[in-house]
Amino acid sequence: MFFHEEISKQEIFGIFLISFSLIIYGLKQFLLKKSEVKGFVLAVVTGFFIASYSLVDGYGARVTQNPVGFYSVMTIANGFIFYVFARCKEKEILKRIILSGKMYFFIGGTASYAAYAIVVWACLYLPIAVVTSLRETSILFAVLLGVFFLKEKINLTKSLLILGLFFGVIILRLN
Repeated sequence: MFFHEEISKQEIFGIFLISFSLIIYGLKQFLLKKSEVKGFVLAVVTGFFIASYSLVDGYGARVTQNPVGFYSVMTIANGFIFYVFARCKEKEILKRIILSGKMYFFIGGTASYAAYAIVVWACLYLPIAVVTSLRETSILFAVLLGVFFLKEKINLTKSLLILGLFFGVIILRLN
C-alpha cells in the first residue's frame, strides 16, 4: 500500500494464511491462559512496531540500494542509543555485559546481525509484505525447539499453526 508494490493473489493468500495462523495461535494462548488484557494490548502494539520498522528497513534498503550498508548504519545508531540509555539507567550493566556475557554478546550479536541483514537484503528484491510474513514464520522454530528441547507437547493448536505456516510458505514459494 505504501510503496505501490504489486502482490499477486497467490502471495496475498500465502500472507493471509501465515498471518491468520499466527493470530489464531496468539488468541488461543490468550484465551486459554486467561491472560490480562494488558498483555494482549502489548502484543498488538509490538505488532505495530514490527510493521513500522519493517517498512522503514524495506524502504531504506530500496532508497540506498545498499541494504547491508543501510542496516549497518542503523545497527550502529541503535547501538549508540542502547549505550546512552544503559549508561543513564544502570551504569554497571555495560561492564557486566563485557565481563560475563562477552561470548554470548559476540556470537548472538553476529548471528542476529547476519540474519536481519539477509532480511533487509531480501526487501530489495521481494515485496516487503512477503519478506515480513516469511520472517514471522520463525515462530515455527520456537515451537519445534520447545517440543524437542523443552519436551513440550504438540497439541491441536500447535499442529494447526505448523500446518498453516508450512502451507503459507509453500504458497509464497510457488509464486
